[in-house]
Amino acid sequence: MTTSAAEKAREQQRREHLVEGLRELANLYERSTLLPLPKLGVTVALNVTVKKPAGTPDEPWREVEDEEATKRAVKRAIRGMGRGRKEKVYSDYSFVVNRQVSPMVLLQVQTTREAVCRKVPTGRTIVHPAQTYSTPERVEEEYKWECDDPVFSAPEEEAA
Repeated sequence: MTTSAAEKAREQQRREHLVEGLRELANLYERSTLLPLPKLGVTVALNVTVKKPAGTPDEPWREVEDEEATKRAVKRAIRGMGRGRKEKVYSDYSFVVNRQVSPMVLLQVQTTREAVCRKVPTGRTIVHPAQTYSTPERVEEEYKWECDDPVFSAPEEEAA
């Protein structure tokens, strides 16, 4: 997919507005002690998930994740985070890379876990409810995540 000159110009303008806003925020904190400090600092969270049309005639507005484009976007964003220690954080739903820019500023690159890895069923387990609840017994799927690219692998997967 090629990017037109107009799209590049819009992206550059958005980038300039972001940088300008961050500089102005920094200047406000530098000039005024009246502005309270954030208790936990500032997190800049960048969701880099790329979407594409689902292509269904009944739901033309619906979009799905473009997994290959998202993988490329995540890798590019991680490179864009520059040098320094980066921490990967995993959940059943998300893949996040953190870089602590300063003690008060955290930069995050985020996407869904399914966009960068495959969810592979490994079996089923029976969940027994606690005796005091009237919740019925249920069967839950067990699974593991497989990532083809080591950039997206969890540490235990990288060691294997």
